[in-house]
Amino acid sequence: MRAISFNGLDLQSGGIATVEMAWESSPLNVQVENNAHGNARVIDARTVKRDVQVRLTLSAADANALDALIDSVKQSLVGVEDNLSVSYNGTTRVYPAVCVSLSPVRKPQDITLVEVVAHFVVLGYGRAQSKTTQSYTGKTAALSETIAVTGTAPPAPKITVTINSVTNGTAIAITVGSDTITLTRTLAASDVIVVDADTLEVTVNGTTVDYDGIIPAWTTGNNTLGITITADAVNYDASVEYYPLYL
Repeated sequence: MRAISFNGLDLQSGGIATVEMAWESSPLNVQVENNAHGNARVIDARTVKRDVQVRLTLSAADANALDALIDSVKQSLVGVEDNLSVSYNGTTRVYPAVCVSLSPVRKPQDITLVEVVAHFVVLGYGRAQSKTTQSYTGKTAALSETIAVTGTAPPAPKITVTINSVTNGTAIAITVGSDTITLTRTLAASDVIVVDADTLEVTVNGTTVDYDGIIPAWTTGNNTLGITITADAVNYDASVEYYPLYL
């Protein structure tokens, strides 16, 4: 039995059973440009919202108990924006979604059983239930590491660099693939530099700062992370954390 829940409500227990899920893959909003010869090329492709239909059966001991269960399920689902969690390939994937409608199909002869269709709109990529983290400690030279990003959609990792000690530190450059971001500033022990590809912000000790270059974009598969600190001597820790994302 595939586990599925929404807003803390288990859709496979307590008189609720999931019978069927109609799960649309992530559609793309594609922009196309034509050249002078009438040939087209894709200039942008972005994931848009998608529909998920979940067919449930609700059962109870008698008609009144069934009515109460229907009301309870409506209250837990309809109009709520939360995470639709689904077991998949041995793990749980979490999809941001809103339940836009719940349609019971009642038959007069079935006073203790009703079929219900719940219509969800999924608002983005699914993600793994927990983050993936790669850490590097006590580094005293430039870092160059290959990080294998799992999932089926590009993630938005957060890179954190913590300065343990530094002598005459004047800059830090962080590179992923061909994208580099550079901060030119006096570095001090205990400085914490964060480059967040999700919020598109760079902070030092919690304060947003300016930078040169661009916040690196990541892809699925292998990504090369480089960290270079301009200093006479330095000792630092670094970490990369992200949620694997799924189409």
